[in-house]
Amino acid sequence: MVKKIKIGKVQINFSNKWFYTFIAIGILVIIGVGVYATVDKTKAWHSLDEIELPDCADGQVLQMSGGSWGCVDLPNVDTGLKTKVVEIGGWDMTANITVKIAHGLSDFRKIRTVNALIRNDGDSWYYMLNRFGNQPDPILLQGGIHFIDDTTIHLRRRTGGQFDGSEHDSVSYNRGWIYIVYEA
Repeated sequence: MVKKIKIGKVQINFSNKWFYTFIAIGILVIIGVGVYATVDKTKAWHSLDEIELPDCADGQVLQMSGGSWGCVDLPNVDTGLKTKVVEIGGWDMTANITVKIAHGLSDFRKIRTVNALIRNDGDSWYYMLNRFGNQPDPILLQGGIHFIDDTTIHLRRRTGGQFDGSEHDSVSYNRGWIYIVYEA
């Protein structure tokens, strides 16, 4: 069956299926507006001062359990890895492409990762040595860990790169740090 709706001189023909679909959607919209209009928006959610949370000790985190909050101990995970930080010392990166730093470990084969953090002469910027560069070579690495042997970590910067300039030529202070992660 077709419903005929006449608005002024315009007549619209709907099948029953479409006519009742529009009525159902209209009813849902009216109910939604009514619910939204009657909810007190200042009390729709709890503020943090209304929720009583326990004070957890160091090594604990909050966890919801059985409808209430409680403190649980963090698991003690021993990976067997240690971290050692070694100062690079004075390195005129403009004059010297490489620098050798003693790592002080008895077995270099236990080293799992090494990163180097470089600072400029003004101590106003810190960079990872293995960072990508600025223009004109944004996709080339500017330096990195060249290699590691039984006593030494060899750092190297790229010729003509970010670290080959007047911002990195002072030797009067520590150029940065090497972070070594190794098996204990």
